Amino acid sequence: MQFIDEIIIKKVVVNIINREGVLLSREKIQLDLEQVNFFKKQLEKILKNDTFKKCRFKQKSKMKKYLEDNYKNLFDNFIDFTTRTSEQLYDIISNHNLKNCDLIFIYFIFEKKGYIAILKINYKNLYTKKIYEDMVDIHLQQVSVYPSFNQNIKEAIYIDLTTMDVRVREEKVEINGKKTNYLTSMLLEVETRKSEKEKLNDLERIIEKQNHKYYSMDDYERGMEVKEKLYELYSEQKKLEPEQVADLLFTVGEAREEVKEIIRKHQLDTIVPEQEKTLQKIRNHKIVTDDRIEVIVPLESKDNFKINYHEDGTISIIIKAKHLHIK
Repeated sequence: MQFIDEIIIKKVVVNIINREGVLLSREKIQLDLEQVNFFKKQLEKILKNDTFKKCRFKQKSKMKKYLEDNYKNLFDNFIDFTTRTSEQLYDIISNHNLKNCDLIFIYFIFEKKGYIAILKINYKNLYTKKIYEDMVDIHLQQVSVYPSFNQNIKEAIYIDLTTMDVRVREEKVEINGKKTNYLTSMLLEVETRKSEKEKLNDLERIIEKQNHKYYSMDDYERGMEVKEKLYELYSEQKKLEPEQVADLLFTVGEAREEVKEIIRKHQLDTIVPEQEKTLQKIRNHKIVTDDRIEVIVPLESKDNFKINYHEDGTISIIIKAKHLHIK
């Protein structure tokens, strides 16, 4: 999914957080064309990403109040927003002995709407700095010394300023002896829903468990049938409704109702995958042997793959191919 040309970067600010305090940028960073393209590439990797949780601000959220109160002037007051957010995150980090970090704030336009992205990183050689008391002048290095475009940003936030929808990818940290989603619970103060990837994983686990209960545990044909029906349903609707999936895959009344009950218990709602990587989970059937040999069979290649079951309990796998590529 390529949409890098639809991203228009307006402002970039970098702040530095360590246990001694916050080094705040005095002004936005001036970017050359290579640097603009670098940050657009980072944004492209987080937008429409199935690993990000969908969130909504709680009424008590300080960030929500600030964004709503300053919506009309947010572009002009972007430095103030970055300062407030960095200081709030510093309070969280210093009070709970968390790791230092750099924060990249980006104000950008995508699909004709304004967004703010906050990338929490630790990029070596990303910038040089000159410190003036509690302020800092940041100068980005040449793109040639940046990390590879293929590196994933482990923690990031982006906010749709029109709808106030929030998307978050974060790592849990230990706070007071408990693993905590500190960005969503402490910085943003949002209500979270599972990411599309998490929902699809949950649905597949439910299907697999019920398949083992009502079908043969080693039934390859059943596994392929499930994958085919899931992909056909997605191709028709561009989404998966979990209870509709239960109707499609489990025709016996008892099994169908049991699956639906589990789906409701897990609070699984509509799944709308947007990434090719996520769709591959539906299109591909993975087989794992007892000695941990993994074979991935794409739906379009299923006729070139055969499993034979022998009387002694062993299994033979036959793959028909013209060429083999060792990777």
